[in-house]
Amino acid sequence: MTAISYSKRLTTGCPRPSLHGVLPRSFPRHVTIRRHLVRFNAISPSLDKLDGLLHQSHGSKTASREKEAVSLVRELVESGELKAFGQGRQVPKRSYTIEELRLNKINTKDFLAPEDTTLDDVRTKLQLSAAAGLLAGFVTHAVDTFYLVQTIIFLGLILTADQVANAGGLEALVVDSAARVLNSTYHERVAKHEAGHLLIAYLLGLLPKGYTLSSWEAFMENRRLNFQAGTTFCDSEFQEEIAQGKLSSSSLDVYACVALAGVATEWLRYGRAEGGLSDIMQLDNLMRALGFTQAKADDQVRWAVLNVVTLLRRHEKVQDKLANAMMRNASI
Repeated sequence: MTAISYSKRLTTGCPRPSLHGVLPRSFPRHVTIRRHLVRFNAISPSLDKLDGLLHQSHGSKTASREKEAVSLVRELVESGELKAFGQGRQVPKRSYTIEELRLNKINTKDFLAPEDTTLDDVRTKLQLSAAAGLLAGFVTHAVDTFYLVQTIIFLGLILTADQVANAGGLEALVVDSAARVLNSTYHERVAKHEAGHLLIAYLLGLLPKGYTLSSWEAFMENRRLNFQAGTTFCDSEFQEEIAQGKLSSSSLDVYACVALAGVATEWLRYGRAEGGLSDIMQLDNLMRALGFTQAKADDQVRWAVLNVVTLLRRHEKVQDKLANAMMRNASI
């Protein structure tokens, strides 16, 4: 296995990359293997044990429980009890030109430039509604000048404090919740996006651990505002490679594909991506930290894009079922 050494930039200011944050909106309801990934007429003791390990893989026991879960999954794959895990048929790993991607009907310019127009539109509507309410109150004398100024200052302080203390988590919670009311397709888009991350990880042999589909779910799960909707994985082996100052090429391949899976899903299903800019930025930062030249980074991204799109096209129906199950919190 080829190993890639980290450049000094990784330990002198670059945040350590994590598969736990490859989500546009990031976290976790526990993934229960029997509910979300496979269907069996009778649940075996091994799958019950795996479910238990996934539920326990948080806090101080995270690394040990994740290793146990991954080890058990490998045994289940070898015995034929767990299907398709790590069995995704990938495209050959080599350099691909933009023209080759175009021949596969992939426009990388649109693909890698997500714009979150839905949330931006909702944020604008909320701001205009608040401004209109205050203006109406002022015009009708229901709100005096002093109260109006106080309210504006108070809201400004709240938003500033939120950015400092929660990285904008409170604002994200309000906007995300409003989007589910004001936009009929937003919830489905997020579910398909997260299903893309989860499905690609599973096909490439990275065990999913948990997911949430809304900022409210993430807040209720963690009781903290700096968590957003997203997917988590059993990535302790990846983190160990990071800690040792090197990253295998196979780990990088998986990371790149999982990171781009959400963007790829939205691009395939809706013609353009809205979520996923943070995923692309994390991948870009990782390759910079590894000291990649622009040409080498382009090769990595083009292969990952083609690989992910090919897998998602091939397993489109499976992804739809997975997304629908995630939206209903039901078995598939």
